[in-house]
Amino acid sequence: MTTDDRPTSVWQGSFHVLGVEVKCHVLSDGQRIIEMDSMSSLLEAMDGNLTITDKEFEEFAKWQKGR
Repeated sequence: MTTDDRPTSVWQGSFHVLGVEVKCHVLSDGQRIIEMDSMSSLLEAMDGNLTITDKEFEEFAKWQKGR
């Protein structure tokens, strides 16, 4: 795969889960990804707090489904 063939970010945004801003992207091939630093922060936050609000879950679900 050449550099020209790699998917690029066509949308970026963020949502909050467990008090952490989760930065994410939608790639040109439709993949949805979470930035590594955001994922690390989210995993650290989960260590002591596994409570997620309905609003946080809805925001994540909308992003995952492409809405």
